[in-house]
Amino acid sequence: MLVIGLLALLSGWLYQQVRQDARQTDGSQRHDPDAFADDFDLSTLDSAGHLAHRLWAKRMEHYPDDDSTALTEPYLELYRPEAKPWQGRALKGWVSSGGAEVLLEEQVKIHRPADAQAPA
Repeated sequence: MLVIGLLALLSGWLYQQVRQDARQTDGSQRHDPDAFADDFDLSTLDSAGHLAHRLWAKRMEHYPDDDSTALTEPYLELYRPEAKPWQGRALKGWVSSGGAEVLLEEQVKIHRPADAQAPA
């Protein structure tokens, strides 16, 4: 009877191990792109319908595990009411889930054009 009980416990433990391994290898936790685009171009509008941001990149890759986006050679323009847009470029970039943050990396150059209140 003791042997049957031990076999039941062992088979239950083995079943749990197999199920856990299957969950870890389903690909959902891998950091592999699920979508990509070459010569990427994205424009966003503010609540009034005016151009707010424009983002170009040589290549865009989206990662589903953290919903982030990697960019190759991004170029970004930030539009402001009644002013010339800020311009930023880099070799690499990253966009957070939902697009709230954009990170430019490696050889970053940002230019703010001069206006009546401030120099370039």
